[in-house]
Amino acid sequence: MIKIYQKSQTNQSTERVRDWLTARAIPYQTISKSSLSKADLMRVLSLSNKGFDEIMVSESKAPKLYSQLRNSRDLEQMTTDEMIQFLLEHPQLLRSPITFDEQRLLVGYNTDDIRTFLPRFH
Repeated sequence: MIKIYQKSQTNQSTERVRDWLTARAIPYQTISKSSLSKADLMRVLSLSNKGFDEIMVSESKAPKLYSQLRNSRDLEQMTTDEMIQFLLEHPQLLRSPITFDEQRLLVGYNTDDIRTFLPRFH
């Protein structure tokens, strides 16, 4: 099942992903900030090429949270579990949308890259 993580209901990129999947009758599940699970984040990270850098917003978009993160912990010394827990507590640090299933990941919306979610027929 394809899952789409979204920060808010009014995100243009998220709407484009949903519209694209709906137009092709591809089922999906929406995950909100409050329903994001550790298992979902672990799946996203396992599919990512760049790890946390790929799924987190830049520091310029969330300077207060990055400052809080630096003040509470040494970023370089944080374990993956600690970072995942911090993201679950502060999901606004995640980019949106994050579209994924068991094998594929798309962060944001790109008209070419989203085609990877087209089902393959044998």
